[in-house]
Amino acid sequence: MTARQNHGKNHLNEQPIRLLALDDQPAMLQAYRWVFGSPQVWDNAPAQGSGDNQELAHPAASTTPFELSTVECGADAVAVVRQARAEGRAYSVFFFEPCLARGDDAVAAAESIREADPDINIVVVAQASQLQPERFAHRIRPPDKLLYFPKPFQPHVLRHLATTLAAKWRAERQLQESHKQLEHLVAERTQELARVNEQLLRDIARRKKVEEALTESEERYALAARAANDALWDWDIPLGQIYLSERWYLMLGLEPKDGLATPDVWFERVHPDERQSLRVAIQKHIERGDGQFEFEFRLRSAQGSYRWILCVGLLVRKKQGGTLRFVGSMSDITVRKEAEERLVHEALHDALTGLPNRALFMERLQHAINVVRRDPDLHFALIFLDLDNFKVVNDSMGHWAGDELLKAVARRIERCMRGTDMLARFGMEKSLARFGGDEFTILLLGIREEEDAARVTLRILRELDRPFHFRGQEVYSTASAGIVFVDHECEDPSSLLRNADIAMYRAKAEGRGGYAIFDQQMHERAVARLDLETALRQAVQREQLELYYQPVVDLGNCNIIGFEALVRWNHPKRGLVAPNDFIPLAEETGLINPIGGWVLMEACEQMAAWKRAFPRRDLFVAVNISSRQFAQQELASQVRATLADANLAPQHLKLEITESVLLENDEAFRSTLEELNSLGVALHMDDFGTGYSSLSYLHRFPFESLKIDRSFVSNMAGDSRSFELVFSIIELARALGMQTTAEGVENEQQLQWLREHRCEHAQGYLFSPPVNATEAGELIHRVPCWS
Repeated sequence: MTARQNHGKNHLNEQPIRLLALDDQPAMLQAYRWVFGSPQVWDNAPAQGSGDNQELAHPAASTTPFELSTVECGADAVAVVRQARAEGRAYSVFFFEPCLARGDDAVAAAESIREADPDINIVVVAQASQLQPERFAHRIRPPDKLLYFPKPFQPHVLRHLATTLAAKWRAERQLQESHKQLEHLVAERTQELARVNEQLLRDIARRKKVEEALTESEERYALAARAANDALWDWDIPLGQIYLSERWYLMLGLEPKDGLATPDVWFERVHPDERQSLRVAIQKHIERGDGQFEFEFRLRSAQGSYRWILCVGLLVRKKQGGTLRFVGSMSDITVRKEAEERLVHEALHDALTGLPNRALFMERLQHAINVVRRDPDLHFALIFLDLDNFKVVNDSMGHWAGDELLKAVARRIERCMRGTDMLARFGMEKSLARFGGDEFTILLLGIREEEDAARVTLRILRELDRPFHFRGQEVYSTASAGIVFVDHECEDPSSLLRNADIAMYRAKAEGRGGYAIFDQQMHERAVARLDLETALRQAVQREQLELYYQPVVDLGNCNIIGFEALVRWNHPKRGLVAPNDFIPLAEETGLINPIGGWVLMEACEQMAAWKRAFPRRDLFVAVNISSRQFAQQELASQVRATLADANLAPQHLKLEITESVLLENDEAFRSTLEELNSLGVALHMDDFGTGYSSLSYLHRFPFESLKIDRSFVSNMAGDSRSFELVFSIIELARALGMQTTAEGVENEQQLQWLREHRCEHAQGYLFSPPVNATEAGELIHRVPCWS
C-alpha cells in the first residue's frame, strides 16, 4: 500500500463517526445525544437497564468518537446531508422515525437523502409493530444500506450498531479509493502497452526492452491484486472464462490456482437459497449495462461452512458496442452480518434467560390471533405464569439468587414443553417468553381443548414445585398461572394478556401454586373491584366513612364498660357497606393506613366527648389495628399524638390485633407492642384460636385480654369441640393472668354458660348491635343492665 493510500485510510479512521438523527420528539433527540454523547454527557444521563439485576458496561466507555447532528423535519435532514456531502464531510449513518407527528413524510426525506448521498446507511427507528420492511424497501434502496431498529432501544445496542455501520461505510469509501487507484493503474498499464507497441513498430531491436517493461508492469499489477484485502475477479463474458485472484481462494480456505476458470467454480459454491437470485441479478445488470453491481450472498468454504460475501462489479464494454468483461471485487462481510444478527437477537430476546422478550412474544401472539381468525377450527391457549415468592428470594438471598432462579425456571419450563407428548402429537406451535420481572408467558397454537392447556400448565407447575439448589442452599418457589383459551372470535393481544393476568391473580387468591382458566365473570369481577377501589379512595377523601360502636359488657354486673369501634362506609348508591366488603380491599391497596388513622382519631375524640358528658363512667374504646398499620414504624408515635390531640388518657384506649400480625415479624413488632404498653394502652388479641395460635406469643407479648371468636361462641350448644375450646381459652387466659371477652353472644343460654365459667366480658346482639355515636351515647345515659 502506498504512502498516499495509508494517508487516506488513516485520515478516514481519525475522523469522528458522523451521525444524523431525524425525530420530532425532543425526548428521542435527547436520547440520541445521550447515546452518542461524550462520557461527561453519559455521567449525567438517566440510567437505563434491563431490570435483570445485571451490571452493564457504561456505554460511554467506548473510545469511538461520535459527531451527532439532530433535526426535527425531513427538509432540514435533506439539506444537512447535501451540504455535508458537498463539503466532503459526509454522514455515515442516518437514523429516522418514519411516523412524524407533524405529518412530515420522513420516508420521502429518506429517499431524497439516498439520492443526495448513495453511500449513507439509513436506519428506520420505530416501534416493533411499525417495522414492516415492505413499507420502506421499495422506496429506499439499496436494501443492504437500509436497516431497522426497534424502539425502545438499548443504548449499548444502538451505539454498537452505529459503530458497525460506520466501519462498513469507511470500508466502502476505502474500497472506492482502491477501485479508483486500480482503474488508474490499469490506465497507466494500457498507456504503457501502447507506448511499447509503438516502440516495437519503430524499432524491432528494442523488443527486449519493451518485453521487460511489460513484465515489470504485469508484476506490478499482480502485486497490487495480492496486496488488496478483497478478492478480485475478471469475467470474460464472450469466452465464458473468469479470473479469480489468489485472495478469492484464500478467503475460502482453498489452495490458490493459476490460470482461468469457468464461472461454475464461483456459482457452485454459492448458497442454494441465493444461487438463482444471484444469476438473475447479474443478468439484469448486464442487460441494463450501466451503474455499479452490488449483491450479498453466501459462499461455501473448504470446511463446509458459509461466509457472507459482498460482491461489487463493473461492466467493461467494447468501443464498437457489446459487453467485453465484467470485473469487480468480493469482500468477506461475515463479521458484519453476524453482528447484525446479534443486534436483532439482543433486541428481541431477554439477556438473562435467553428467552424471547415481551416485544417478540407480542409479535407471535398477534400472529397466532391472525391465524385463528382465518381458520375457525383452530384454537390457541395463552398461559401467564408468575412466581409466587420471587421477591422473598431476591431480598433474602440477593439479586444473584434471583437471577439464578429466573434462569432455572426458564430451563425447567423449556424441558416441560419439550417433553410433553401431547404437544408433539397434536403438532402444536409453542412459544415461551420472559414477559418481564418474574413473569413468563406461554403460547400454544393448535391446542384443541381447555383441558389440554390445563394439563400442560399443571405439568409445569408440578415441575416448579420441586426445590432449586443454589450454592448449597435449597430454595422453593412455586408459581401461579392464568390460562386463556382463544378461538376465532379472539380479541387484541393486550386484552388477551389482561384476561390471562386476571386469571393468574385469581389463582393466587385461591392459594397460590395453582392455575385458573379465564371466564367472562372474572373480568366483570375485576372491573367491579376496580370500581370499588376507586369509590373507596373517594370515600376516604369525601368523608363517607362512619364509626359504629358495639357495647362491651362486664358479665359480673352486666354493665357497659366500653365499646368496640367498627367502621362503616356510607356509599352514596349502595348505602351502608359492612367492613367485610371493603376492609380486605383496603388492606391490599394500602388504603387501610389512612382509614386506620382516621378510625383511631375519630374513636379517641368520641370517647373523650363521652368522658366529658359522663365523667363518672369508666369506659374504654377498642380499635382494631391491621398488619399494615403495625408495619409502620411510627405507629406508637401516632397513637401517642392521637391521644394528646383528643385529650384522652391512655387507659381509655384498647388496641386489638390478630395473631396473623405477630406471625409476620414478631421481633420487629415486639418493640412496637412494648412501646404501646408503656404508654398505658392495653393490648387485646382478637379472634384468638382462629389463626396459628402459639402459647409463646402470649408469654412474650404484653396482652391484657383474649377475645374469643364468635364462631366458637355460636357453636357451643351443638358442637362439643367448640364448647371445650371456649372453656380452654378461658382457663388459659386465667392461668396467664389475662381476661377474656366473648364475641357474638346472641342468647341467654350462651350468656349463662359464659358466666358460669367465669368469662369476664362479652359483646353481641344479645346486648346490642353496632350503633352510631348518638345511639351509643343514649346507651351510656340509660345505664342498661342485662341480668
